[in-house]
Amino acid sequence: MVPHSVLYARTYVNTEYGFQAEMPSGKMICTTENDGSEADRGFTVLWDAQSCPHTDDASGIHVYFDMNAFESPSTLDLGKHICNGNAIRPSLFGVSGFRFYQCKSKTDGGRTSLEYFVLRHVKGGYPEGEGTYGVTLICPRDDCRKLMPMTRWIFAHMKFIKQE
Repeated sequence: MVPHSVLYARTYVNTEYGFQAEMPSGKMICTTENDGSEADRGFTVLWDAQSCPHTDDASGIHVYFDMNAFESPSTLDLGKHICNGNAIRPSLFGVSGFRFYQCKSKTDGGRTSLEYFVLRHVKGGYPEGEGTYGVTLICPRDDCRKLMPMTRWIFAHMKFIKQE
């Protein structure tokens, strides 16, 4: 059940990388408009912080795009790099026909995180030019349960679109 306070705040659209998602209201949202970053690669729903920019280890839900820098041929291979040797398994989440995988991990600062990720193959593309899409939960007090209703809501309101 999604809390009633989670309403459509606005839609995040990134045509360059081919995805869009609804950004929930009720929490501080950081985007390139207010966090000082130069590359538009997603947004962050901060759980405890009240202002942007945030630290990389801020509790919340990080929705992002990245390039396939490891030239991974599959999502499972990508997971070997993202999950640092931790167990990888299919998640319950899919977007536009692409199944996300998941693992439990630690941030550079030692915080517990859950990683959801997928490698989106583009017909005729080359591996290092393909997109990797992810949702990372950095868990408040190492417990991600409070983040899960909003995470499910974000996945339900995310889709891949045509890249320009």
